[in-house]
Amino acid sequence: MENSTIAKRFEAAAEEFAEAQNKSLRAKNELKAITSVIFLKMAGTVKERECQVDIDEIVVAKELGYVNAQCEENLAKAKKEAMSILFEEWRTARSDRRAEMNLR
Repeated sequence: MENSTIAKRFEAAAEEFAEAQNKSLRAKNELKAITSVIFLKMAGTVKERECQVDIDEIVVAKELGYVNAQCEENLAKAKKEAMSILFEEWRTARSDRRAEMNLR
């Protein structure tokens, strides 16, 4: 495999991971914000409001979105790490070939 191909695949995997990380962070912040807004709008004791927030449809949907974003982030991270290993393997093989050539 050529250097440019491996480098491009590694770069694409790194970009995908960064985008997934950003999406996950946005989902987390949205969940936190909507949870706070709904909590403040509810009436009752703190425990009662916490329970109401936990079953609110919007909060449940945002929680699911956050979990999905975390899953995408984890998958993108695994792809990036796999590409990193492949890239290091390629570099090692190239280095070994250069060393063999220098010994001749």
